[in-house]
Amino acid sequence: MIFRTVRNLLSAAACLVASSASALQYALPLPEVNTLAGSFAELRPNHFHGGWDFRTGGKENLPIYAFADGFISHVVITPGGYGKMVMIDHPDGTTSLYGHLNGFVGELDSVVRMEQYKQRAYAVTLDFPANRFPVKAGQQFAISGNTGGSAGPHLHFEIRRTSDGLMLNPAKHNSLFGVQDNMKPTIYGVKIYGVPGKGEVNGIAEKKYATNAGKATTLREGTTVRAWGKLTLAVKASDKMNNTWFNYGIRKYRLFFNHALISEIHLANFLFDDKRAVNSLVDFKQRALSKEFFVKFSREPGNPLSVYSHMVDNAVIDINEEDKSYPVSIEVEDDFGNVDTFSFIIRGEKNDFPAAPTGYTQLLKQGKHNTFSRPSILLNFPADALYTDVPLFFKQDTVKNMFSRVYDFGTDFVPIHSKFDVSVRIDTDTLTDKSKYVLARLNEKNLVTGVIPAQYIKGYMVGEAKYLSRMAVYKDVTPPTIGTEHILKLRQFPVMKLKIRDNLSGIETYNGYIDGKWVLFEYDPKTSRISCDLRKLGLEEGRTHTLRVEVGDACGNVGVLETNIYY
Repeated sequence: MIFRTVRNLLSAAACLVASSASALQYALPLPEVNTLAGSFAELRPNHFHGGWDFRTGGKENLPIYAFADGFISHVVITPGGYGKMVMIDHPDGTTSLYGHLNGFVGELDSVVRMEQYKQRAYAVTLDFPANRFPVKAGQQFAISGNTGGSAGPHLHFEIRRTSDGLMLNPAKHNSLFGVQDNMKPTIYGVKIYGVPGKGEVNGIAEKKYATNAGKATTLREGTTVRAWGKLTLAVKASDKMNNTWFNYGIRKYRLFFNHALISEIHLANFLFDDKRAVNSLVDFKQRALSKEFFVKFSREPGNPLSVYSHMVDNAVIDINEEDKSYPVSIEVEDDFGNVDTFSFIIRGEKNDFPAAPTGYTQLLKQGKHNTFSRPSILLNFPADALYTDVPLFFKQDTVKNMFSRVYDFGTDFVPIHSKFDVSVRIDTDTLTDKSKYVLARLNEKNLVTGVIPAQYIKGYMVGEAKYLSRMAVYKDVTPPTIGTEHILKLRQFPVMKLKIRDNLSGIETYNGYIDGKWVLFEYDPKTSRISCDLRKLGLEEGRTHTLRVEVGDACGNVGVLETNIYY
């Protein structure tokens, strides 16, 4: 077991800090920390970012050290997500997490690899008792990397409350990390919405305004907005830090109307299970269309996040006097107390309200168990699936090459918090091998954009969905493809690399055999690559070996590569 304290790396005064509450000693998880690639609670597609991303200067295989005394409680390896990940439980009731690792050291590495061979799988989950892998602050247990859903080499570091998974802000320990930031955030845009049937802005239901960011605290279109009735607002902003070009998340958002605070959003912490609620915090449709994150100051009734305070009438403002000027101000603040402020005027100008949507097939009620049923399709929504009421504008059509009708609900941009059950009847049940059916997600041109996990049961495709999308039953009869990226000169470059791809249902299994024996291949979906380090296999060197690789998709289609390699 490799053991190093931060005292050997930097001065003890700068890098070893005592916790008065728990008497724990804390150590840097990396040899040094300069800047971040990602901050806590940053807004990401379908989730909040759970911790700090420590930059590693484009390097991999740096030593990773335990943040504090404790024991390794979990090791999880997945192709996506955190990649190779370790969790360490500490005696103060917190757990530190280290993600996107390249590997482990000492006995831990041997135990993990042994379990992978036992399960014949790259993706494994291991749980350890307290006495199996105890660690001290500053003790190395892993090396940094770029595995999983990582866009570049870095260490993803989290702190959670062990009992319930509450995500905690690592900024609390910045006296140890020493991240510098005296740069204020920037407000880039404001979006104003008329409450359906009760408000309008510039004669329409909603309008997005850009700001003169960094130049003046005015709207690019001018300082005055014309509106009438009840309105809600959202803001687009991001943060900067010293010595880096990355954008970071905002910690606090404040909305003032008529000089009074009517909403504050403080992203102090959140439960791991509620990360998906970012889709309710932001304008989900706007993010889907333009990839912009506009944070809404009003709270939807099904939003489980405990981040709102100082709410007045749920931050709904009322513009009810003609020619009156209503001052609006927005503040955003980062982890280090840097603030950007933006102000503008809404002038009352009476207009008719845009008509609220009508003619829907069924209204799904937030907070209730909802069922949508037709002779050939059934949707079951749990009570916590929706953030607000959702009107369904249902229609169906017959499309060539589909094995069911195409079902459209007219609500492509509805965020779903908890998965819902879906069952679709197969109208043309002609495939002999029923495993080849897929429940496909379609775009408006009826092109397949993905699949909903489902299985064939008595003439129906039955599964769970997390998006309310256009759907139909399709087929996947095409096996994955396997290409040789690097299988030559393995004596000089002994990490063999292959490319694997699937056209529809997705890679499900990947198995490699050398001379008839199963060997471990590691899978990196972002590069469509599986790789095998021949140095770890104990192969007889200087001769030809047989290689067989089998890659299967979710429908049981299997692609096979058979060739010889020289090592």
